[in-house]
Amino acid sequence: MSPEVGLVGLCAGNRGVIVDLAGCAFFSSHLIGHMIHAHRAAQAAGSRMRVCCPDGVVRDALDEVRMDRVMPIFATLADALADFEP
Repeated sequence: MSPEVGLVGLCAGNRGVIVDLAGCAFFSSHLIGHMIHAHRAAQAAGSRMRVCCPDGVVRDALDEVRMDRVMPIFATLADALADFEP
């Protein structure tokens, strides 16, 4: 079996991952689904995934699907990093 690649593999193979959406101008339902899958893989592996810096249409898309109920979303990278502190 080949090792997982992409966001899911990254989340499952590390203590924690931050997905920084700064500058992201397009956000699709496919990406939302992929992020949910990666977040669940991280949880199953004892890791954590955080999302930060969504703006404009990306923030609107995350709000519309209530993504903050599924995974932590932070306004800034500093806030997301602080969440990893003990």
